[in-house]
Amino acid sequence: MTDARTERRYEPASATPQGLFLLVLNAGALAAGAGAVSFYVQSKNAGAAPFTAEILGTGALLLAGATALSAARGNAVRVGPAGIAFEKGDLLRVPWHGLSRVQVEGAVLRIEGVSSFGGAVNETCSLHTHRDAAAAIVAEVVARVPAVLVGAAPESLVPRAEAGEAIALEALQIAGKRCAASGKPLAFESDGVACERCERVYAKGAKPAVCACGGALT
Repeated sequence: MTDARTERRYEPASATPQGLFLLVLNAGALAAGAGAVSFYVQSKNAGAAPFTAEILGTGALLLAGATALSAARGNAVRVGPAGIAFEKGDLLRVPWHGLSRVQVEGAVLRIEGVSSFGGAVNETCSLHTHRDAAAAIVAEVVARVPAVLVGAAPESLVPRAEAGEAIALEALQIAGKRCAASGKPLAFESDGVACERCERVYAKGAKPAVCACGGALT
């Protein structure tokens, strides 16, 4: 498992070869520039540069294509003690105890569960653009909540220790959460304990000997 209260942030890699992206981008810039020159020439001589509109349109299409290729990479993903977080404007975080299914489906890793705010989550990580994040997720799932992993992950999906950016997390807050056993809210930090594996929270008076994930509670 990762170091306590430190998660790693994984930027997506481009699914498009860098050479193709640069080719489309440069071609679009050249066409747009040529179109601008043609427009200027046409403004001075109405009969000159008859294909100005076509050149400008081609440049705009190529630049839009380059933008689409860049955007297709997807969002950054974070993996650590607090669970899996998808950067989608705000952070969409799924704690480990909120996961219900993790499975490799073709070229994606599917993650299903309940977010930290109680909403249903059904997200995917591409094994092409998010391979390091997917590998980290599978490794953490095996260590923390192995029961939610469906099927076997590819043997080549191995996490790299140097991948991603380390981000410090705040200490786990117990106050305000509900006991996983009784459902009652906990008013103070001293009222409960948290599982080190899945960070599920229990009231001290209601905690079992073993967490629902299989981790020992102290």
